[in-house]
Amino acid sequence: MKTIIFFILVYLAYRVIKSSITVKTIRWPQETSKEEPPVKASEEMVFDEVCNSYIPAVTSISVKNGDRIFYFCGEECKKKFLETRHV
Repeated sequence: MKTIIFFILVYLAYRVIKSSITVKTIRWPQETSKEEPPVKASEEMVFDEVCNSYIPAVTSISVKNGDRIFYFCGEECKKKFLETRHV
């Protein structure tokens, strides 16, 4: 019986020492991209017809053709649109 109690105490001591030595890792929140600001829920989203995606109106590039406004995610999409539509 003394042997079993001895092994249990040794095991508990081992666990205490191991947990005090082990370095606990801290997970930091993922950093947001510095190129694109995070989109707020209240921001208006517009559709880019070239790449078929929605983007925030604040960061979009726009071209007005008559009464209609076309929005683009970047200069490449704007250039493709202007080449194909001849606006």
